[in-house]
Amino acid sequence: MRRAIAAGVALGAAAGYNIANLGPAADVLADHYDVRLGAIGFLTTALFFTHLVMQIPGGRLVDKRGARTWGIVALAIVAAGNVLALLLPWFAGAFAGRFVAGFGTGIAFVAGSEYVRATVGTAGAQGIYGASGVGGGGLALAVVPLAVPGLDWRAPYVTALVCAGLVLLALPFAPRDRRPGERPRPDRARRSG
Repeated sequence: MRRAIAAGVALGAAAGYNIANLGPAADVLADHYDVRLGAIGFLTTALFFTHLVMQIPGGRLVDKRGARTWGIVALAIVAAGNVLALLLPWFAGAFAGRFVAGFGTGIAFVAGSEYVRATVGTAGAQGIYGASGVGGGGLALAVVPLAVPGLDWRAPYVTALVCAGLVLLALPFAPRDRRPGERPRPDRARRSG
């Protein structure tokens, strides 16, 4: 059960990290992209737009193939969005990267919640998962300013990429939420450890 909670928490935190990772470096990003400081907020809007759009389709994907599987796919999409923002070092490239990352965060939040429900099945575990998404944002607020001196404008994207990458490496070793193709059973939660 602890491994399942840890996996769910890590998935939520990695997704949540991307929601708050630009704020601590907003002035550095504005200088790099040569835009007004307020324009950096549109990069978060880009992420939230696709995050919102993916909630229901993401839930359907998770129902069809499993939460752990789609959690892995979601974090790969988040990582791809951050790589895109690094490879296209202008404002439009950052917007595109954040737009892509939002697809991943939208799926990841649903996948993490379902993963914890399917493997642990308690309200307490769901609460821990919910806190992890917000905690991931708090982690970004602590880590990004420390990374800015060495990474400059790249700090939000590199640290988000590292965060997603670490969780991506660990998730395949987390307990399965169900066998591939198995439908979720709404009548009872399964427990595994």
